Amino acid sequence: MDSDQRKLLCIVVIVGVICGLLGAVNGVTNQNDFKILNDFRNGLENPELLKWPTKGNDPCGPPAWPHVFCSNGRVTQIQVQGLELKGPLPQNFNQLDKLQNLGLQGNHFNGKLPSFSGLSNLQFAYLDNNDFDTIPADFFHGLSSVRVLALDSNPFNESTGWSIPGELAESSQLANFSCSKCNLVGPIPDFFGTFPSLTSLKLAYNRLTGDIPSTFHDSMLQVLWLNDQNGGGMTGSIDVIGTMVGLTQAWLHGNQFTGSIPDDIGDLTSLRDLNLNGNQLVGLIPPTLANMNLQVLDLNNNMFMGPIPKFKAVNFSYASNSFCQSDPGEQCAPEVNALLDFLHDLNYPPKLASQWAGNDPCQGPWWGITCSPKHQVSVINLPKLGLNGTLSPSLVNLPSLLEIRLGGNNLHGTVPANLTLLRSLRLMDLSGNNFNQPLPRFHDGVRVITDGNPKMVANRSKGSPSQTDGRPLSPSPINSPSPSMDSQPDNPSSVLDSPPSPSIGSTLAKPENAKNSKVVVIVASASGTFLAVILAIYCLKKRRETKKVPGGIVIHPKDSSDPKNMVKIAVAGNSASEVQNSTSTDSRTSDWLEKDACSIEAGNLVISVQALRKVTNNFAQENELGRGVADFGLVKLAPDRERSVATRLAGTFGYLAPEYAVTGKITTKVDVFSFGVVLMEILTGLVALDEQRPEEKRYLAEWFWQIKSNKEMLISSIDRALDAKEDIYESIYIIAELAGHCTAREPNHRPDMGHAVNVLAQLVEKWKPVEEADKYSGIDITLPLPQMLKGWQEEGDSQDLCSTSQDSKGSIPAKPAGFADSFTSADAR
Repeated sequence: MDSDQRKLLCIVVIVGVICGLLGAVNGVTNQNDFKILNDFRNGLENPELLKWPTKGNDPCGPPAWPHVFCSNGRVTQIQVQGLELKGPLPQNFNQLDKLQNLGLQGNHFNGKLPSFSGLSNLQFAYLDNNDFDTIPADFFHGLSSVRVLALDSNPFNESTGWSIPGELAESSQLANFSCSKCNLVGPIPDFFGTFPSLTSLKLAYNRLTGDIPSTFHDSMLQVLWLNDQNGGGMTGSIDVIGTMVGLTQAWLHGNQFTGSIPDDIGDLTSLRDLNLNGNQLVGLIPPTLANMNLQVLDLNNNMFMGPIPKFKAVNFSYASNSFCQSDPGEQCAPEVNALLDFLHDLNYPPKLASQWAGNDPCQGPWWGITCSPKHQVSVINLPKLGLNGTLSPSLVNLPSLLEIRLGGNNLHGTVPANLTLLRSLRLMDLSGNNFNQPLPRFHDGVRVITDGNPKMVANRSKGSPSQTDGRPLSPSPINSPSPSMDSQPDNPSSVLDSPPSPSIGSTLAKPENAKNSKVVVIVASASGTFLAVILAIYCLKKRRETKKVPGGIVIHPKDSSDPKNMVKIAVAGNSASEVQNSTSTDSRTSDWLEKDACSIEAGNLVISVQALRKVTNNFAQENELGRGVADFGLVKLAPDRERSVATRLAGTFGYLAPEYAVTGKITTKVDVFSFGVVLMEILTGLVALDEQRPEEKRYLAEWFWQIKSNKEMLISSIDRALDAKEDIYESIYIIAELAGHCTAREPNHRPDMGHAVNVLAQLVEKWKPVEEADKYSGIDITLPLPQMLKGWQEEGDSQDLCSTSQDSKGSIPAKPAGFADSFTSADAR
């Protein structure tokens, strides 16, 4: 019995030893895995949050350490998300070569992210929402099994940014990649469009650039976040989005995407959330988009045009666009529809898309569009804008069109034959494009310019001078600024020899009967108050030498219905001597200029309409005082063949009021507009129109309107010659505001000159005349201006009017500081 008990006891001991040995073998963790986990714990600032035992070398257990999962003694998972752990990861982390699932998100891990190169078993890696500041170049190498990779909200390479390397293309099983707010730069790699299993791509809040890769065509992505890229953002069209039929959520807001919404967007039947806010998208809203059953649709802050459709989306917004109407379902005016179709065929150039807004092309900033007095579109003036596309047949729906100026662009295709139905058309300039033949046959009253089109053979005949590929045209004034104006022909006779046309800006015939011609010289005259205002403004700036410009001859019809009844207007230069050297085909003109040249004095600045409006009345014979009055306002002369006008109008581009450019009718409000431009010139030191300036600053009035409300930009744009200090900033703001009011588009929105004088007079130091007198230099200043001028003329034969050009010692105040010694009252006049 005792022997049996001994045998049984021995058996139990042996079995226990064997079981113990077997358990010890199964429970022992790979020692290298244990070392890496121990390094991980020792590198933390708060390792107690892990609740790992301080003693023991068996993370796999039993019992296993918290947050650690093993298989056959190898660590396969570490899940420590959201524990607020702080510290770096050991750089040998990729030696956990059996690791399959890593959850480190929502902590404060920092420093350099260790390379994951060689972790071929890793399927899920959540590293987002930490503080890693560097990602190694070989991080993605060998991640052949990874399906989910989340790197969001880590300041990787913050100063320089980083790009996704090509090694990631080896991860063909990738289904979810997110790296928002992780300082990505450069374009999106094309290989993202080739992953067969990729369903979610989140790359928001980075510095990505370039287009959406074409490889995304027909991609099965369901979630796409490309929104809010810094540093300019992504560009190009979003056409590829229309082919991604699996999309449920597309966030493209906060970029610089251009073009229009693709018509096939309606094929995305699974789409529920579309955000296009804050791009430069243009064009009409496709009906297919309006009919989609979306939960969220955001179209704010783009340049969408046309009518607002009635959306089926649950939540939709469309603020800050260029829609023609303000409420869904309301249609655009017919003229607007025609112009939008025209714009569509030009691929919606951003320069025009940003300006063509509203439901009335004759109001608002419709760049390059001129309207007739009947409020109908009469001129399309869009030369040298680099426009691409074709010429839309929808222009036939603008029956009042007089001129189509599209020279110097990149248009192609054929000229629509239906444009020959435009019975009012007088000019079609298609020069410098790439149109194909054939050219439709227009009626005899149309001049067609086709030179510079290599593929086109102009369809001309000897009996029809209306179709030509020859001479350039003189510029046509428009009521909205064009970025490029045609220059005057080198040979002035080419203008005078052109067939007459009543259209705006078309060339005029030379008068056949000299008896019907009169010569009128623009003279400088203004009331004492007006001169004081001008002098006060000039006191703000240092004297600068001005470049003298030559004189010229401009033509103005006395009767627009009778092109033979003309009035020639000799435009003075900066001095009387220049006028004396002027030439004319009319001997009376030359004789008269030589006789009365001194009465012109300084012709660089002319202020006449306000003072002479009672004298002139469309050059009526009974109101023409002598031959020295013309009813034009502020005209700052320009060199011939550059910006002077040889049409129905007398004036200079940059100073002409919109309504004067269209109708040719002069009013006091035209003078106010020109005066406002002069105020802008004085403040900025820039000329009214300069083709050499950048496009946005080429037309001073338009550019000044954009900056005048921003005080910081306004002050930075002030002419340095003014040496403006803070104590006169308020005066500058007042003058800038007045200049804006004076150049308002609508004449009835401009103030009278009396208001301008009152505003500026408050900025001038008060003065008192030394003595009061009813007469000055023998002229009764109490008389009406017509009689005063008549007196000047009568006295011209008996005395030298030039003798009155000395500074007065009487009621005129002392010469302000800053003017040269040579400056006299004659210069002021």
